[in-house]
Amino acid sequence: MQKNKYYADKRNKAKASALRPGDKVLVKQQGRNKLDTPFSPVPGSVVSRKGSMVTVRHKDRTRDASHLKPVLALPPPHDDIVRQDIAVHQPEQQPLRRSSRERKPPRKYDK
Repeated sequence: MQKNKYYADKRNKAKASALRPGDKVLVKQQGRNKLDTPFSPVPGSVVSRKGSMVTVRHKDRTRDASHLKPVLALPPPHDDIVRQDIAVHQPEQQPLRRSSRERKPPRKYDK
């Protein structure tokens, strides 16, 4: 029976959810109209998890993991790294000239 699950997961490219308590997530909103965003703009925090049921501290609701989207945290800026801008001389590039064919007027306009 485990082989069937393995093959089905492989075929559907299923991944294990990486949501842990304390993670920031966006909660999927019920669609009211087509101008609404699919996810709430205010991030919530994962409180607990039991299987695919996840309790989020965003109106304290329990939702399925498929209704959540993890918020990726930006890495802190590195102040230790000092960039040295090196002036590199680049020759001026001439714009490319497109070749064109010789056009002849129609014979009826020949004199």
